[in-house]
Amino acid sequence: MLINYNAYGEFEHDVRIAPRLLFPLMARYPDPRDMLAHESVVDEIDAMRHSDLRLGADAAVLWQGPQGSVRVLPDAQWSRRVQGCLANELANGEPGCAHAVLKVQGDGYVVSVRAPLALPRGAHALCSRFGGAGRSRAAGIDRLPRGDLSRFVEAFAEASWS
Repeated sequence: MLINYNAYGEFEHDVRIAPRLLFPLMARYPDPRDMLAHESVVDEIDAMRHSDLRLGADAAVLWQGPQGSVRVLPDAQWSRRVQGCLANELANGEPGCAHAVLKVQGDGYVVSVRAPLALPRGAHALCSRFGGAGRSRAAGIDRLPRGDLSRFVEAFAEASWS
């Protein structure tokens, strides 16, 4: 999970250790558990992930209702790493609710949507209305123009998750 988390970001400087440097380090260990025990970078990635999740949990909630929430993250290194992970954490923490995590990007947003775990349907249907794609339980939009934000929030609030 932590190796995967280290790969999130848009730019190489977003991650704790560049993948081109991480691979040779990993290759030294035939058993990944040995790497966990001997390489401090693993603990550093874990600490970064927890810090990113705390920042995400404190991010502005744009909309909240009985069936879920929409949260907006700024364009920052931590938000480029945490967006999908935060959406999953929110879904796991409130299995009866849907969650959308938006990150500012240029003149719009990147969007991650999670359907409620209790009713894992509808994320793809919602995102496809805005040019997105994905699965029924988890989907996204690569570019939501700023002008479509209120329309997206309204559609999210009215979405059917069954």
